[in-house]
Amino acid sequence: MLPIILKTSKEINLNKPLMEYVSNNYGNESLTQNLMSFFSDFNNKRNVISAKQDDLGTAKDIDSLLQITIKYLNQLIVIQNKNLLQHISNIEFLWTDTITGNSFSSKNIFFEYYNVLFNIASLFFFLGYKKMKSLNIDKNLRKEAIKDYKYSLYLFNIIRDEALTKISQDELPFDLSPVYCEYCVSLCIIYGQIEIVKIAEETSPHDYGLRGKLLMGISESYNKAYNLSNAEPTKR
Repeated sequence: MLPIILKTSKEINLNKPLMEYVSNNYGNESLTQNLMSFFSDFNNKRNVISAKQDDLGTAKDIDSLLQITIKYLNQLIVIQNKNLLQHISNIEFLWTDTITGNSFSSKNIFFEYYNVLFNIASLFFFLGYKKMKSLNIDKNLRKEAIKDYKYSLYLFNIIRDEALTKISQDELPFDLSPVYCEYCVSLCIIYGQIEIVKIAEETSPHDYGLRGKLLMGISESYNKAYNLSNAEPTKR
């Protein structure tokens, strides 16, 4: 079984070309303090989330990076809706495939969008997993972890269904492919159902039928994930 790993990227300067584009096309007076601050913050967040993350030891660390990544994606959507990056030819996004280790690059803003979305989905998964490594685990914490796994599952489903419709096959990293995202979905189901079983054991210890059905679901998801992990190039 393969772990879910955060994607990394090459640092780029988005601030300068964005300000130059606005200045050249709308005049210097359009570069208000608020707009320049927005571009600067956008650029800084991008470079934070693209770096290799070595300090995610606690749920708080994971959640902090998750919030920064979500804010960056929201800013990217704003810039996308203004069609700013589409007119700047010298901006190219580069992300590393977590499975093959190969780097992929594109000027397509959707390439950036789905790679960032992959990291958000991964961080939700990490958050749920880290909560279950706490010393004091209760039913409420298990429910929080289940919710994190559900968010992760939902986002991996989006990538699975949409990425290939927005990114060319040549530019698509394997970790954004439908087969790998389906594998990640299966992992989310497995870990979520494990916590549901533990809650059932605490709240309905004698309902063996319920626990049997849940364990059967875990087994089916595990077999599916195992088979998907043997698909090329996930097979090692």
